[in-house]
Parts: sequence; structure tokens; C-alpha cells
Amino acid sequence: MGDNVNRLKQRQFFTLHKWTKGIELTFPSESERSAAISGGYYDLKRIQLPVDIDIEYKENNYHRTFLTIPRLNFGVPYSLATIKEEDLKTKLNSKVQAYPSYEWHHGHGTNCSTITSAIRTHIDECQRLWVLDSGQINSLQWCPPQILLFNLTTDHLIRRFVLPPNNYKAGISVYTDMVTDVEDVESGNNCDNTRVYISDAWGHGLIVYDMLKHKSWRIEHDLMKPDRTLINNAHDGIFTVSLSPKNTKLQGRERYLYFHSLNSFNEVRIPLHLINNESLWYYPKENLATVKYFTVLGSRGTQCESEIMDDYGNLYCTLIGSNALVTWKEGRAYSADNLNVVAYGPQQWRFVTGLKLTKYRHRHQELWALSTEPKLFMGNTMPNDQVMYQIIGCRIKNLLRNEPCTVGVMDFETSANRI
Repeated sequence: MGDNVNRLKQRQFFTLHKWTKGIELTFPSESERSAAISGGYYDLKRIQLPVDIDIEYKENNYHRTFLTIPRLNFGVPYSLATIKEEDLKTKLNSKVQAYPSYEWHHGHGTNCSTITSAIRTHIDECQRLWVLDSGQINSLQWCPPQILLFNLTTDHLIRRFVLPPNNYKAGISVYTDMVTDVEDVESGNNCDNTRVYISDAWGHGLIVYDMLKHKSWRIEHDLMKPDRTLINNAHDGIFTVSLSPKNTKLQGRERYLYFHSLNSFNEVRIPLHLINNESLWYYPKENLATVKYFTVLGSRGTQCESEIMDDYGNLYCTLIGSNALVTWKEGRAYSADNLNVVAYGPQQWRFVTGLKLTKYRHRHQELWALSTEPKLFMGNTMPNDQVMYQIIGCRIKNLLRNEPCTVGVMDFETSANRI
């Protein structure tokens, strides 16, 4: 067992990109860059702080990396970006460009049909990019939150949904996770039958959007609130949303939605079919029968940041202050005996605000993380040679077998070298 632990600690995730200085945001022209700086829309003195990532694999041995850089202040010229194509193989201090175009971000809160502040993304099985725009700049609610859906083949907008006022708390809601669920995409290829689940950490609620109905609803519960007996992250409630894999449904088993509050040690679940039944949540005070379906699975004895569940029912979670990634198998008791460390590293595992799964060539599932130095969230600066944030990844099969980490991007690079 000792040898296994040593191998585990020595294993490194693959580093796709890392930054030892603020991310350089590029512009379509030098004149537009100058105009953004002079207008106060690009503050070179402030650190641009990314909070979410997604990796897209294309069929032609090509990939794209998406980043959200929400407008936490007025000096962010655009909040949704991709790594520039010429920097895809550049590991250190890669440059980014606006997505889907720089024009999409010109509103700066004055045009709500553009992107005000992208904060969360998710790529689904239908090769679509879901974007959650908080509508906030510097914590002020300039526009209503909206969900945008882009076709990744054309990069065109195919759906927009503006959240109704009763779904969020203006200037308070902070969206910390988003996941989508496409129903029966393999059998029916009905990509419109999709639901989106969004956690609102500071508003202490869960938002559900049904694409077929083009409607959304909000769910609140005491377990979505922070544990007031803990002093850390006192405002942070429901921080993550994870779903049972679809294959459990084929086996006749219940699918669940999992979540936890950042300021809590507990993991919670509720049957997914109840979450999807909007009629249960219109008048929650008169439907108290739903309360009994919220189940506390157990306690970690420590706080967890981001989490996500893979196709095998493994729930991955990054531990605050422990520099570790742990996993728990769905169906087992949620206890210390069944929480296993699958990766450890003070240099790589810092504060993880984005944890995503993607598939390479529709087969190999990969886990990707955006890891950031926690001091940056408190406004502190870093030495020039120290990693501020990094994007790291590993194939799930490597994690489960305790093998060295590989990812599809490495395969691309190997193919390119052979050519």
C-alpha cells in the first residue's frame, strides 16, 4: 500500500496551459485594443481571473480550449475566450481571443442581447456550447442572467433564454456550476430534449432549465444553504451539481442529482426525476413531501470545492486545503473508507473552480481542471515566476488504474510530430 501511495503522489496530471502572469487578452486590431484601454474596458493593472474551462475535441485532430473570465470589475474587455490557434501548443502564458467574436462583448452592460459576463460553460454530446451569462459587472446586476447556446460547428447562436426574475437574486446570485443532461441522444438524437442545472451558491438555490419547454424553475432547500457552524466561506451554499451516468437508467436504477454546499462537509442527493418535475416546485411550502427526498449521504469531514461524476458513477471532488482529488463510487456508503485519493500535488491542485469531463473520439473520457492560486481571489499579487492558474487533465482510465496521465491532446501532438 505504501508503494501505491508513493506512486500516487508522484503522478502528475498533464498540463495543457499555465500562466505565471495575467492572461494576455488579444484584440482584432491594435486600434480596438487601444480603444478598450482608453475607455477603461481593459485594465492592464488588474489580473484577469478565469473561473471555468471546457475542452472541445474536433474530428480533424484539433481541439479548442474555452475560458470564462467574468467581469468581476470594469476592466475586463470580454468574458468568454478561447486559446488563440497559434498558441494551442504553447504551454506557458498562452494568449486568448474573444468568443464567438469580439463584437459579442461590446455591450459592457448597456446591451443585454450581447454577453455581459460569462461565468459558466458546458459542452454537451450534441457539440453545443452552453454559456451562462450572469449579467453582472463588479457584482452589480446590469442585465438579467441568460443562457446562451452556440453550435460549435458554426459558432452561431442557436438558443437564448433569459432567466425570469423569480429564478435569481439580483446582485446576490453567484453561479458556481452548470451541467447539462441530453435525454436519449444516442437512440433518438433529439438534442432539444435537454435540461440544464445551475447552482447558485450565494442565492442558495438550484435553477433548472428545460429546453423542450423553454421554461425554467428554481428550487431551494435548507441543505443548499451554508453550514453556519463552520466559519470558512460563510456565504457559500450549493456549490456543485453532478448527475448519475445515463447507463444507470438502462439498468432500471434511479438517477440522482448530487450537490454539496461549499461551507459544509456533507454530500446530498435527490432523485433526478423529482428535480425535473417543475410542478413540485411551484409552491414548495405546500409540497413539503418533497423534503424527505433530499438525502444526506454522509460527511467528508472536510470541505470540497468542485465535483463531477463520470460515466462509471465515480464522483470526483477536490478538497480545500488538501491539494488532493478524491473519488467516491455511486451506490457505496459515503464514508472515509470509500473516499479514495486519486491525485495529489501542492503544485497542481490549488483552488479548483472548473472541473469538467470531455470525450476524445467519443470513447475515452477525460477529466480537466482549472486550478488557481487561492490568493488571487483575495486580490493578492504573485511573484512573476509562480504559477497563477493552470489547466490540467487526465484520462479517466489512467486515474482508475493509477497510471501516468495521458489526454487526447498528447495524441494530436504525437501525430503531428510523426507527420
